[in-house]
Amino acid sequence: MELIGRLILAILAILGAIVGQAISRQLADEFKAWTPRLINTIIRCAVRQLPENQRERFAEEWQSHVDQIPGEIWKLKEAFGFLLASWNMGDVAYGFSKRALDIGLSWAFLFWSVPLFALAAAAIKYESSGPIVLRTMRPGRNKKRFARLQFRTFIVSENGEREVTQLGRFMRRSGFDMLPQIINVIKGDMSLVGPSFSLFEHLQRSQDEPPLVFRNVKPGVFGLTQRNHLGSSTEAMATGLSEDDLYYVSNRSLWFDLKIVLTSVWAILTDRNPPRCST
Repeated sequence: MELIGRLILAILAILGAIVGQAISRQLADEFKAWTPRLINTIIRCAVRQLPENQRERFAEEWQSHVDQIPGEIWKLKEAFGFLLASWNMGDVAYGFSKRALDIGLSWAFLFWSVPLFALAAAAIKYESSGPIVLRTMRPGRNKKRFARLQFRTFIVSENGEREVTQLGRFMRRSGFDMLPQIINVIKGDMSLVGPSFSLFEHLQRSQDEPPLVFRNVKPGVFGLTQRNHLGSSTEAMATGLSEDDLYYVSNRSLWFDLKIVLTSVWAILTDRNPPRCST
């Protein structure tokens, strides 16, 4: 019986080795078959992250370079290297970092400012009747419209005109009316720092596709234009294309975002003109 058991185990081991080799060959053949398509997909994804005027050149150069490399594994490794390089060239890494910062700071601020929101809501309701928070449709990233949230700072008179309330004047001057936009930041419609709505109104009116540099830019609660026009209504800032917005989009970075926030808070707390803020 012992001999029969050993023979059975030997036969099973031989069959396992044969099946394992067949599976390995099958997997190897499958890998060789789909690897070129995967490499092409990775390169196309990498090229899409680049500025439009560089895409055609890099698409040809990267594909040609990968084709000259022997071995499917090394081709795949090189394609992933191009993908990482394109993220740096196309500010993808900055976008991920900026979104993580937006979410972290917004949730922290929202948690600590609940009493402040409640006090503001009570004051608005006590001063005048009407909604506490207004929802207005605004253009944002890639021309998509969203409901921007903002504390109400006015009442509508009998003749249909808007009159800024006494509390509303203080809220506009201090920028306090913008606080509900933190919810827009958490939802992903806005960013803590970004251009004013004037830029997006301009892009919305344009019939052409927005240039690549504007494609993934979101309106900001803070920004160069917003900081330099504290006390002005959003409508007043949306009358024209701001040079401050264009400067920010061309020079944005996490460090620049931090300086904009700090100088904006300084201007709000001191009620003085903000210090010059550059990259």
